[in-house]
Amino acid sequence: MKRDFAIRGMVQSDKESLKEIVDLSFPRFFRFFASRSIDSNGTVFVGEANRIVVGFAKLTEFKVGG
Repeated sequence: MKRDFAIRGMVQSDKESLKEIVDLSFPRFFRFFASRSIDSNGTVFVGEANRIVVGFAKLTEFKVGG
């Protein structure tokens, strides 16, 4: 069986699937931060296998110190 995998930018309709992935993947304390990262500004990348959302990544830039 051929398996298709793709990485693409998140669309609004992906949010429910991503929140489910967060709930299954993170302890309760970290779910808040992971969910907020999905909803905050910036590009979220979604991984799809056979047209099913299986994961996500978000690159976050931040500055430490002065």
